[in-house]
Amino acid sequence: MADVRPLLRAELLPPKSSARRHLISIADLTREDVERLLALSRTFARSLERDVKKLPTLRGRTVVPNSFVVMVSQEDHAAFAEIGDSLSRELADAAREHARDEGYSFLGPVEVAIESSTTMRTGAFSINARLKEGQGGLG
Repeated sequence: MADVRPLLRAELLPPKSSARRHLISIADLTREDVERLLALSRTFARSLERDVKKLPTLRGRTVVPNSFVVMVSQEDHAAFAEIGDSLSRELADAAREHARDEGYSFLGPVEVAIESSTTMRTGAFSINARLKEGQGGLG
């Protein structure tokens, strides 16, 4: 089995151009594409581990944000457009898995949107998280 190593920031960047318009199957992905997606999801999961000064509780359960907006540069957003839906689902799955492992609860379904920002540099991103009540949560 090959050694798994953390990817460098430049390696997280999507390729400059691609003939793919939609991700229907992972069969068309290169090893580098898969590694880049996994690295981004690991980075997203680590962001959920940040210390929060005070987490709200509801019915004795710790409630955590379930609505996330990942801000990326316009260039990265265009490059991720082909796999945006799959990437959003993967990040939402990572959030749900982390919450389950830690015993956290959501007020509604987990949502992840990937949006572009004119102020973000290529390769950089920020994550905004908030509590959003909806069906399927504690509220």
